[in-house]
Amino acid sequence: MNAFETIGPTLEFANEEEWRRGRSTFIGGSDAAVLYGKGYSGQEPVKLFAEKYAGAEPSFEPAQLRRFALGKAAEPVMRSWLQEETNWEVVSPPTDRLLAHIHPDYRHIGATLDAVVVHPHYGLIPGELKKVSFSQRRDWEGNGFPDKFFLQCQHQ
Repeated sequence: MNAFETIGPTLEFANEEEWRRGRSTFIGGSDAAVLYGKGYSGQEPVKLFAEKYAGAEPSFEPAQLRRFALGKAAEPVMRSWLQEETNWEVVSPPTDRLLAHIHPDYRHIGATLDAVVVHPHYGLIPGELKKVSFSQRRDWEGNGFPDKFFLQCQHQ
């Protein structure tokens, strides 16, 4: 068992289809942003409700789906870069299954982590990795990062 698997209770899924179905049982990090009206384009709390409780399929534009796929593909490079830059251990999620971490007291709160950072002073920290493109640069102006990502990190 590595550091990734020691953070709180987990739900384990054999594949992505099973993981998507399992996500209907909890509010995930990206869902938290939607509840505050800060999700991705086209996401709304009422649609999230329909996804979680009525089985509606999430709907994203093809361009959004491509960005999500590219971000997922870039995660190994981002984890490696973070470890090089900080000299902190950055633990990858298991490759043989998908895990969702569930809050020990509030079972409706969960998160699928991109990494776990082993910090020398603070211990295990959930890692949320974001690959952004030039077209998204305006989202990162002002307070340093978009509200949707701040909410997602706070949720985790």
